[in-house]
Amino acid sequence: MQAHQHTALVRDALLEAIDAPAHTLRRSAGTFSAPPRVNRTSGPKRTVSFSKRILLKMCDAGLIKLDDPNVPSSATLTDSGIRAASELKASRSAKAVHP
Repeated sequence: MQAHQHTALVRDALLEAIDAPAHTLRRSAGTFSAPPRVNRTSGPKRTVSFSKRILLKMCDAGLIKLDDPNVPSSATLTDSGIRAASELKASRSAKAVHP
């Protein structure tokens, strides 16, 4: 499946996971998120979180692998997930350069 054919939340999760250490989203407070990005200015750190439902949808599509299917604590991008996230990131970069 092409990266642009995924829902907006799946695309956002792919972009967060590709930039996360080891391409892994970790469970925290009932949701999954990447560690906060380095905040180069004052103000709050930006953290985006995703529900288990989104991750299960990504798992069914073969984009991520859960460490435990019943009670996951982390979700890591598969090779096809890395490929989809890289395509998505490249297309967004191209759109930013050529609006």
